[in-house]
Amino acid sequence: MAFSKMSRFEIPEERCLCHQERNDLKQKIRKILAEREVKPIETEKYVNVCLGPKYEEWTLKKVQENYQNSKEWSKVKIFSCIPNFEKRDVNRKEEENVIWKKYNDFLQNNNEDIEIAESLIQKDPDFKRFEAILTNETELVLKEHISEAMSGTPGLLLRSVHTDKVASQSKMGNHSALSDLGIEIPPYNCKNAEKCAGNNHKDECYRSENDFILLYVEGNNLCIRFVEVKRPNTTPWAKQEKKPGEKMTKYCLTQLEKGVKFMLSLIPDIPSSNLDIKAFSAFPETSCTDLFCQACQPSIISKEDVEQMKSDSTYLREKLSISQDIESPSSSGLGLLLAAASRLVGKSSLLHTGYRDLSDPFTQEKQTMNQSFDKMENKKTFWFLNAEQRDLLQNVNKSSLLRNFCFVGGSGTGKTQMALQVIRKLLDNYEGQKPIKLIMSSVQFGYPELRKYFEKQKFKDIEIEIVSLGTIVTNLDIVKEDYYVPGKKMYKMPVLIDEICKRFEDLHKEKHIIFFLDEILTFGNPEGLDWRNLKPGPSINLLLAFSPVSLEKGTKLMVSKGKDPEDAAECLLLPTDASFHVQELCLRYRNSRSIQKMTSFVGLKIGKYLTSDEEPATCVVGEKPVWIDIAEDEANIKPALEQLKKYIENDKKSEMVLLYDRFLSAASKEILNNLGKPRTQGGFGWKVMEERLFHGHECDTVIYVGSGHLEAFTRAKLKLLIVTFSEKLEDKQWYNTYQSALSSAVQEKLIKKEVLVIEQEVMDTTE
Repeated sequence: MAFSKMSRFEIPEERCLCHQERNDLKQKIRKILAEREVKPIETEKYVNVCLGPKYEEWTLKKVQENYQNSKEWSKVKIFSCIPNFEKRDVNRKEEENVIWKKYNDFLQNNNEDIEIAESLIQKDPDFKRFEAILTNETELVLKEHISEAMSGTPGLLLRSVHTDKVASQSKMGNHSALSDLGIEIPPYNCKNAEKCAGNNHKDECYRSENDFILLYVEGNNLCIRFVEVKRPNTTPWAKQEKKPGEKMTKYCLTQLEKGVKFMLSLIPDIPSSNLDIKAFSAFPETSCTDLFCQACQPSIISKEDVEQMKSDSTYLREKLSISQDIESPSSSGLGLLLAAASRLVGKSSLLHTGYRDLSDPFTQEKQTMNQSFDKMENKKTFWFLNAEQRDLLQNVNKSSLLRNFCFVGGSGTGKTQMALQVIRKLLDNYEGQKPIKLIMSSVQFGYPELRKYFEKQKFKDIEIEIVSLGTIVTNLDIVKEDYYVPGKKMYKMPVLIDEICKRFEDLHKEKHIIFFLDEILTFGNPEGLDWRNLKPGPSINLLLAFSPVSLEKGTKLMVSKGKDPEDAAECLLLPTDASFHVQELCLRYRNSRSIQKMTSFVGLKIGKYLTSDEEPATCVVGEKPVWIDIAEDEANIKPALEQLKKYIENDKKSEMVLLYDRFLSAASKEILNNLGKPRTQGGFGWKVMEERLFHGHECDTVIYVGSGHLEAFTRAKLKLLIVTFSEKLEDKQWYNTYQSALSSAVQEKLIKKEVLVIEQEVMDTTE
C-alpha cells in the first residue's frame, strides 16, 4: 500500500518525528503477539454485573450469553458504534468570539506583548473548554468516516474508552474478580507500586483513555485497530498552522501501547494467530507530509488523508489496512468478536452505560432535542437568535418607528417563534388608547397543524382571530381574481397584503390591529417578490414570515432589503420603509444535523431553497434520512413502508406522521389513509395527512410519500424516511428533479438509499 501520492517531498528518517519510537512500538506489538501464550479463562466463575441501581454476581459465561441475546449484539453484527449518541457544540462562533475578546484584552493589558497574551490565554478556563470542543469535533469527524467505511461489516467502534470503566474496582470490585478468572489488566497508571502491593490497586492505577478501538471480523480472525487522535492547541488568530511536537507525538504512541496491552489483557484466551492488530496516530487537522517519512506515513492519519476520505469512500479502509473485500466472518470469528465485545461493554462493564442499548439513541436524541427547544425558545434567553437580535427583541416597541417586522431564514430557524415573541412584546409595551385586535393567519389551505398551534398560544385578554388568508380575502370582500398572477394559481402577494392592511384599518377604525401572516410563499411567484413599497398605516403592526422554499424549480434564491443582487436568479425584495425591521434568522435548531445537511443540500441542488448563512444550532446529529424509490408502482407503496418500519420500531414515545403529496390519485391516498387505522384493522396506527396541511409544524419522525417535496422533508426533527413515487404525468418533472438531487445526496453520503425487497411467494407445484 503506497501513500507517496500524498507527499510533496520525502522526509528522511532522521528528520521524521518520533521515527524510532514508532518503530519500537511496532516491534513491541509484534513481540507481544509472538510471545504471548493462550490462557484459558474460568468462565464459570463470577463477576459483578450492573442491573440498574443494584449489582449481582453472574458467571462470565452468563455475561456473554446475555450480550449474545441482546439487541446490542444484533446491531454489532451489522456494525455499531458506542457511544451511540454524541453531543456536538452548537455555539462555536459565540464561544470563539469570547476567546477573541479575552485574547485582545490580554494584549491590551500587557502592552501588546503577544508572548504574554498567548501564555495567559492557554491557561484560561474558557479557552480550555473551547479546545475540548474542537478536539471532540475532530474525533467525531473521524468517527463518521470509520462508521461509513465499516457499515454492514460485523464490528464495533468504541470511542473514548476509559479502561477503569470497563472493569471498575471501587464500584464493582471487578479487577479482583476478573483476576480470579484469569484476566489480568495491567495497572500501567500506578504511581505507587509499593503502596499498592498485594493487589491493592485503586481505579486510578488502571486508568487510561483510548480514543478509538475498532473491532471487526474477517474470516476466523478478530481484527483490532487502535487510533489515537491529537490536535495541537491552535488559536483562531494563529497565522501559521501549528504542528504536533515531539512530546505530543510520544504521548500518542504511549497511549497506543497502553491500549494494545489493555485489549490483549481482556482476551488472553484468543490465540495470536487469530488476531490482526495495528495502531495509528491521527492528526486530522494537521498537514503531515513534512513531518513523517514515507515508511511512517501508513501509520499516520493526517489532514490530507481526511480530505481524501471525503472524495474516496475506499480510502479509509486502505489507510487502516482493512481489506476492501472483507472475507465473510466464520462462526468462530463471530465468537471471538462476541467474547471481546461482551467483556468491553457487557453487563460487567460501566463503559458508556446508557449510550449502548439499541433503543437508546432515539430516546436520548429526543430528550436532548426537547431540551434544546426549551433553551432556544426560552422567553428570557431567545437562544435561537444571535446577541444582536436578542438585544433588538428586548427593545421592541421602545421606538415608535419600529412597528412592522419581516422574518426570513431557513426551515426550523424560529421565524414563527420570533414573530410570536415580538407579538408578546408589542402587547406588553403597548401604551395606546385603542383596544387591540390580534389577527393570526397563514398562507395554507384547510385546517393545518400551524393553525392548531396558533390556537394553543396564550395571550393577555385581547380580541384574537385565527383565520386562513383565503377567509380574510373573502371576509373583506376582496375580489380575489383582481390579485391573481396571470396563468398561475397564486396571488400578487405584496399588493394583496397592502390592500388587506388598508381594509383592516378602515374596518377597525376604533382598534389597533396586530396582523401576523405566516408561511408566505414568494419564491417561484413572479409577482410575489417585490415588497419594497409596502407601508402599513400607523394603526397596524404587520408581521410577515416568509417560507424559504420555492413554488417552482429555480437556481439561486436570495433575500435583499433594497436592490436585487446581481448573482441571484430570484430575489425577495423586502420593504424599505423605516417602520420595518427585517430579521434574518440563521440558527437552525428544529432538525437534527443530518436532516439539516440533507435538506439544505437537496434544496440548493434543485434551486428550491433560500441561500443563507444557515448554521446548525443543535448538538443532535441524528440518523441519516433513508430513501426508497418505487417509481410508478402503486402496489409497492405499502411494502416500501413495511420495509422502512424497521427504522422506527424500537423508538420509544415517538411522534410520527406520514405526509403524502396532494397530487396522488384517490386510490393511492386511500392506501395511505388506511395506514392510519389501528393495527387491529390492518393499519400501522400512524398519523396520516396531506403534506400541505403540515407546513410550519414538525414531528419527531416524518415519513413522506410522493414525487418529492422539500417542505415536507424539513418537517422532520429526528428521523426522515422517504418513498418517492410518481403516478401522474404532471408529477414527472418534480419526480425526475428529486431523483437527481437525492441521488447526488447519496453520493455525498447525506442520505441512505435502500432497494425495495419484495418477498416472492413460493408456489406449490405438487399435484
